[in-house]
Amino acid sequence: MRNLLILFLTLLLPLGLAAQPTQTARITTVDALTLLPVPYTAVQIWGNGGTYTTQADSLGVAELQKVPIGSYNIGVQVLGYETQELHNVEVLSGKQLQLTLRLTPSSVSIDEVVVQGDKRDTQPRSKLAMVSTRSFAPDDTRRFAGSWGDPSRMVANYAGVMGADDSRNDIIIRGNSPNGLLWRMEGIDIPNPNHFASEGSTGGPVSMVNHNLLSRSDFMTGAFPAEFGNALSGVFDLHLRPGNITKYEFVGEVGWTGFELGAEGPIGNKTSFVADYRYSTLALFSRLHLPIDVGLGSTIPYYQDLTFKVQAQVLGGTLSLFGLGGLSDISILSASAGKNTEATSNFDIYFGAKTGASGLNYTHPLGGDRGTLSVRFGLTGTRSSTHLDSVAPPLPKKNYYSASFTRIEPSANVELRYKLGSRDFIQANLQEKLSLSSYNDSVVRRGAFQLRAAVDNGKLWQTSGSFAWRHQFGRRFTTVAGLYGLYFAYTKSWAVEPRLSAQVKVLDNLNFTLSAGMHSQQQTPYVYFVRDYATGEATMRNLDLTRALHGVLGISYSPIERYSIKVEGYFQHLYDVPVSASEIPQYTLLNAGDGYYLEFYAKDLKNTGKGRNYGVEITLERTRQAGWYALLTASLFRSQYMGSNGVWYSTRYDGGYVANALAGYEYRFTPKFSLALDASLVMSGGKRETPVDLDASRKNKTEELVWSKAYTLKQPMYLKANAKISGRLQGRRITQEWFFELQNFTNRKNLFSRSYDAATGKVVSKYQMGLTPMGGCRILF
Repeated sequence: MRNLLILFLTLLLPLGLAAQPTQTARITTVDALTLLPVPYTAVQIWGNGGTYTTQADSLGVAELQKVPIGSYNIGVQVLGYETQELHNVEVLSGKQLQLTLRLTPSSVSIDEVVVQGDKRDTQPRSKLAMVSTRSFAPDDTRRFAGSWGDPSRMVANYAGVMGADDSRNDIIIRGNSPNGLLWRMEGIDIPNPNHFASEGSTGGPVSMVNHNLLSRSDFMTGAFPAEFGNALSGVFDLHLRPGNITKYEFVGEVGWTGFELGAEGPIGNKTSFVADYRYSTLALFSRLHLPIDVGLGSTIPYYQDLTFKVQAQVLGGTLSLFGLGGLSDISILSASAGKNTEATSNFDIYFGAKTGASGLNYTHPLGGDRGTLSVRFGLTGTRSSTHLDSVAPPLPKKNYYSASFTRIEPSANVELRYKLGSRDFIQANLQEKLSLSSYNDSVVRRGAFQLRAAVDNGKLWQTSGSFAWRHQFGRRFTTVAGLYGLYFAYTKSWAVEPRLSAQVKVLDNLNFTLSAGMHSQQQTPYVYFVRDYATGEATMRNLDLTRALHGVLGISYSPIERYSIKVEGYFQHLYDVPVSASEIPQYTLLNAGDGYYLEFYAKDLKNTGKGRNYGVEITLERTRQAGWYALLTASLFRSQYMGSNGVWYSTRYDGGYVANALAGYEYRFTPKFSLALDASLVMSGGKRETPVDLDASRKNKTEELVWSKAYTLKQPMYLKANAKISGRLQGRRITQEWFFELQNFTNRKNLFSRSYDAATGKVVSKYQMGLTPMGGCRILF
């Protein structure tokens, strides 16, 4: 072993002696409120034994050439704005550095000294969000152990978020259903951006969101500002970066989630593009007839996706077009029931899905540098199909269940951003969206197929708008007041929702924040077309919006640079919650959304239920410096609902607690070669289940539940530890990165589910992933 180590270090020696590669760094500075360029800013890059300075041009673009590769800090300063700093930015030999820094206007008069801004890299991209919001960089999805390069799995490490499912990336925020989440990309609301996405869900096993194309984005966990609506739990506000405007660059990546190839570069002088295509790793191995077994039996997930963005300067403004699309299909056969958590000995399951989202955005400046007017057109669509064949007695061997769902949504919105002065900023938005839905969902009952839901070209119109006003009373006190409105024509439901946030900066390193507001969400479109088996009528077509009141109080403190402590307490009151009126008083849609199948145990839902979520969260963080970082989060919470019988119950997501610990260290052997170790640990209370009525299940030959004891059965604690080693080797024009990771390296068997097996007449427990090795590599050139 000692000789191997000596040989390894000897091979690295020439890398340190060779000339160190350099790269171009291009920094663009924009106003954080209007998003217009801020010209002539002073830009400084320091670290790695050197300091480099320059000044941005009239378009806010600063370029530094021949910057040696390594890790740097970036600072931007200009009168009228708070100083902005970004830390631990990697300059790589295989890709030019392109960053956009958003500068916050200062309320201090221009003849005074430049104001020092907040140095934390996690400050929200949206300056209207003051609480329960954290921005993240694409590098975080690659760095955190256990994230798989997936933003959804990465944010499960943040305070208030519970994952506890190895097979899916559902985002459970503060005890709410995953269905309460809003996905937005480039200002357009998009459908569930996951492969194998089913109707009525916001998560899935594999994300279509490609971290190679992401820009800094925001994740919100409650009391979000007025620009976001039709959501109850949180917001994923994603942004794509533009392509390189001066040089063609490429990326190739192989990993657990797929083989991919990306390209970017200029199209003429004022236009750029960036695109990335990915194909399933296991599907490729299967097509090449390679004998690879990763514990899924005969189950092979087939999927592919494409993401792109084109951006151009047109008529004095900015025109951009983006697209995201994916195809997926899978066959889960009963023969794999012993290896696959989704498989059952009773059925063969066949599932396919298609998802697409695109948007066209034109932004034009108003009043010089006062504001912007943006016009956006979006077109999204989803199509999925599911078929179940019964293959085990006592059920007959024939097609048992068949469903197809299609939804197409064109939309248009106009957004105004305008500064009234150095202290005041307003933002207004108006949106119109049409949902064209076609559903056919049927199941065998009493020997014949009966419709669960059906509609052909159903039309659901939604009109929404928002207004927000941000006012700075001085350097230390800022408020944001807003109003969101929603009208849903199909049920004639409407909402007008005031929201208010305030931030007090007691000291430069001590902030208090307070936010409160009303929120609402329409039901999943499928719900409105569910039919009664006996009459064939749509029994829930008149369901109203589900509504909530959010309140959050927070404090953040940074005792020394790079270290921070953040504590938030929250309370959410939910009302007009759909619950079963009489069939099953304990049944509610608040417990749906974390699976592949939206089951309706009752079809007489009315908006008479209530819910409440409350808790406290703490985040201790040491952002990356000198090669290492650490993040500790903990949440204590309750999540409950009241059925139509007036009794309060725990929700399915009432786990009680979640704790996460992450840490990592990177060591540079030479300027060209480095190794990093990252580890993560998650511990959370288990999800809740309703006990199986074994006697009734055997009698009726299908699973029956004891609804009088709804969600009283709690799964054991979920515990998972991950460790990863990664390396980076940089040549003159090529950067190579690789990693090897052990998921669940303690090999703990976390419970996945307990369900009735009609073949054996018993309740069967299924368990999640054990020890799972993963690996991958990426090349930038």
